[in-house]
Amino acid sequence: MALTPYGFPQTLPPSNAFWRWFSLAGSQYVVNDVNDLKVAIKSGGTRQVTVANGWAQGGAVAVNVSGGPVDAPQMTDPPAAGSIYWLIGLMRDWTANSGAGGASIVAISGTSSRAIPTRDRNPGTKDVQPLALVKITKGSATPTEVVDLRVVAGEKGTYTIFDDLALSYLAFPGIVVYNANSRVTWQRLVNSSGTAYWQKREFDKLDSIVTQSNVVRMAPTGSYGTGGQLSVNATPGSESFYFQTPQASSSQNAPVVFNVNKDGLITVGTLPNRNITEASILKNSGVSEKANWDVGSAASGGDSYLWRSGDMIYVRVIARRTGGDIVSDSTSGAVNDFDVFKITASDYQPRFLHTCDFKYYSGSDQTFGGEGHFNTDGTFTVLSLAPNANLAKQPSGTPSLIVSTSFPAS
Repeated sequence: MALTPYGFPQTLPPSNAFWRWFSLAGSQYVVNDVNDLKVAIKSGGTRQVTVANGWAQGGAVAVNVSGGPVDAPQMTDPPAAGSIYWLIGLMRDWTANSGAGGASIVAISGTSSRAIPTRDRNPGTKDVQPLALVKITKGSATPTEVVDLRVVAGEKGTYTIFDDLALSYLAFPGIVVYNANSRVTWQRLVNSSGTAYWQKREFDKLDSIVTQSNVVRMAPTGSYGTGGQLSVNATPGSESFYFQTPQASSSQNAPVVFNVNKDGLITVGTLPNRNITEASILKNSGVSEKANWDVGSAASGGDSYLWRSGDMIYVRVIARRTGGDIVSDSTSGAVNDFDVFKITASDYQPRFLHTCDFKYYSGSDQTFGGEGHFNTDGTFTVLSLAPNANLAKQPSGTPSLIVSTSFPAS
């Protein structure tokens, strides 16, 4: 196993290491990849950890750990009951080897506090790059906690960490840091008075599809409509996240809904007299055909779907004429009004009368457009309008209608 440094004064990395040294240069402390120099508990060891192979950069000196994992120095048992946190770090020593420089893995004793202890921070003399904080508990041969302090290099100004404790040595204005475990992004900003602070961004946590478990309601803490607390527990992998304001009375549903999407954009809407329901899809169900029509089977020529997302209903229904000629209106040549199908699932019926276009395919494989409407009971009716005149010319069994639309739920 070996720790090979590149970049000390009077040295130039060879060609096989120069590109790595150059690509990592310009960062305070980084490792090259997510597994580089990762600290792990040593199997069978006594208060020992190991450091994985890989590349690290700090103080303009790149270090390649190879032939490992490398054993870190053994940590001592706390002198009394309790625990001690030790810092495992990568030491760069410009004074070693008669001034040629050197690198080593070090263990620095701390306190019972979960904090990085005092370390050498003098690039050009001695400097320690934090790798992990290791908790040693009195009487235990196995470390009881390993806090990953590494910073993974990215495009300049963007880094990945694994514990927020690493922020304590990354306080550089403008830096953007993503915690891979908490899935929170931090940015170091400076206010108008020159004070630097960390700004927390949690937008990337809201990235799961909307399900009933993601609908969070504010429960009143006193009488209805006064006060209330919001408890948010986002589900990993969601696209949007919804919550409602408190109810105005024990019998009234929440009037306002907020939607926060995965990019952090917030929209506000109203849901009169109903709660959000789980986004669900009905395939070839929730719809019944009217006389002389077939819906949602092989005979109709395709599947039909209903789905709901929040307060919106999306419809795609295919219906095929199975019997009886379509009758024309004798005065205009267009068809008489006739019903094709009905949405029987009450949660998927429209709030208002909804007019929409549809397409139909004739017996000669021609495509025509028509117009119909959804009644509030879910019935879809083709209207006696001139645009529907061609339907009257189709013999029994030939036309297939496709209705594709959306509307607010009832």
